[in-house]
Amino acid sequence: MHENPVQKAFDEIESRNGWPVHYQKLEVISQNLSCNAARSPSNRSLNRYRNVSPYDHSRVFICTGPTDYINANYVKVPEANRTYILTQGPLPQTVGHFWLMVWEQQSRAIVMLNRVVEKNQIKCHKYWPSVGEASLLFDDVGITVTHVKEEDYKFYTLRTFSLGRQGEEGSQEVLQFHYTTWPDFGVPESPTTFLQFLEHVRQSGSLCSDVGPAVIHCSAGIGRSGTLCLVDSCLELVHLNGIDSVDVDQLLRKMRTFRMGLIQTPDQLRFSYLAIIQGCEALHKGLSISSGSPAVKMRPRARELGRDMEDEENPPPPPPRVDSLEQPISDGNILLNGNSLPTRDTSGSDDLMNIRKREREKRREKTSQLVTDIRKKQKLTEEKAAMKRLLFHPYLLTVGGVILGLASIYALQSWSARV
Repeated sequence: MHENPVQKAFDEIESRNGWPVHYQKLEVISQNLSCNAARSPSNRSLNRYRNVSPYDHSRVFICTGPTDYINANYVKVPEANRTYILTQGPLPQTVGHFWLMVWEQQSRAIVMLNRVVEKNQIKCHKYWPSVGEASLLFDDVGITVTHVKEEDYKFYTLRTFSLGRQGEEGSQEVLQFHYTTWPDFGVPESPTTFLQFLEHVRQSGSLCSDVGPAVIHCSAGIGRSGTLCLVDSCLELVHLNGIDSVDVDQLLRKMRTFRMGLIQTPDQLRFSYLAIIQGCEALHKGLSISSGSPAVKMRPRARELGRDMEDEENPPPPPPRVDSLEQPISDGNILLNGNSLPTRDTSGSDDLMNIRKREREKRREKTSQLVTDIRKKQKLTEEKAAMKRLLFHPYLLTVGGVILGLASIYALQSWSARV
């Protein structure tokens, strides 16, 4: 077998435990590119993180909405025939803009790499209707989203939606590939499960050049999203031109000229190498990138917010994103080949097991309360938005103007009579 240069580079860095240093070398190459639109006072509230802004030269414009701004960039890899849209997880006030972007770009798929709630923090507004829910109408952009079907797999969920827009004919089918087991600032359980997910996305045709660019997001749209795009682009280059055409670091530098901060940690960079190496081995054998392993379907299970928050043994929460993107990042652990991180041996300790059981019950109670609070908050936000739309409805404004005018005339007449 021809020597794999990606494997060779990986082995060299691994032998000296050099991932933190290697990652920092890539980080110091700064891009002096403007982000003026993101920093405009009118757009600041549309950004999830104050230090994750889209570059002006590659930002996605909304053509027919209340604003042309959305925190999203095109990331182009022409040598691999790939164009992606990387964006942040929608905020309550940007959900309509998000769906309008999908509609205008004629995107075939949304690839979601985060959960709605992670470590008791909202990472993304739930922007889609659930099973059995009525269609969602986003009045500010005239987009209706209808849930069509949902399929659960072991590590991810595939949803199908139908989009329509008021005043326009036709509808648009959109797939949502939702990877539910990728921790923020972390890496998937193993390259195999990640490659199974990526293979399903690729087989759907959603990444092909003859459809609109896939919309890929996590929370900030840079860490997990950048990892997936780097791995996919490298494997497509291997497929088209062979392994010698791939320079992982150089491609990452190029992708970072389209959206800042792609791949956030040394672990994510290391995992990207591992996934590329495993995918290359499968391609060399004439197999799919996931080594021919089929994705395993699951029976129906708890969905959406409740499921997204179930973590029996959570690691400590990561630092706030604002700090983590501005300060040096230290090396961490990685889950490799499906092996879990070491845990304490609790066999034979009934007391400890009982304590852990009580702790799990407390976490579940806390999770349930948090879900309830989140839903109340979302409902309140929706009610306020509806009231605002009602108050500023043209008919009500006209009636209000007439009443105000009549009151002014009456007051003037009363004053004249007194005079």
